[in-house]
Amino acid sequence: MYAFVMRPESLPKSYQDFIQKTGPVAAPVYKAVRECCRDLPIDLASLSSYLSNKKTSDTLKLEEFPPIIPCSIIHPDTVSCLAHNANSASSTFKKTFPLYFSLTFVPFVVLHLQKFMDSPLRTCWHAFKGAVCSTTFLSAFVAIFQGVICLHRKVASTDHKLVYWVAGAVSALSILIEKKARRGELALYVLP
Repeated sequence: MYAFVMRPESLPKSYQDFIQKTGPVAAPVYKAVRECCRDLPIDLASLSSYLSNKKTSDTLKLEEFPPIIPCSIIHPDTVSCLAHNANSASSTFKKTFPLYFSLTFVPFVVLHLQKFMDSPLRTCWHAFKGAVCSTTFLSAFVAIFQGVICLHRKVASTDHKLVYWVAGAVSALSILIEKKARRGELALYVLP
């Protein structure tokens, strides 16, 4: 996640797009966070344009060199960080469950066709349970990462790029939700 936030150009475009689509924070906000951490002027025009379409209750004071991008910009549609993180987990679950179900169900059927023919409901149930587990892992990863970022903003007045590495490391613990057999495979995606 550190690479996605701080060095997105180091990741394949398809992976960047997947993370952006799955996650709860808009691209202009990540850009502002990068610029802030690098002590560069933030792109006020891009950020203002993004925020103008949001239901913020108050006018946010945007600075060219802010010490930290506040939660009110990171999640402008939700005042509460806790509510935002719960919404993020729920939204991620809804977005990724169909993908994980198909990734779980198809191998069950293809690799164990006879078992599927003998007991289709049991096979569907196992695929469903596997998909729920994998989707819960990814949803927890997103919520924990965002939670660490919000917590940092509650206790610190300046941003630092290492916060995003720490957030990635802490959220990587969500891998423990998965079965041991899947952890090695999925660890490649969540290592900070």
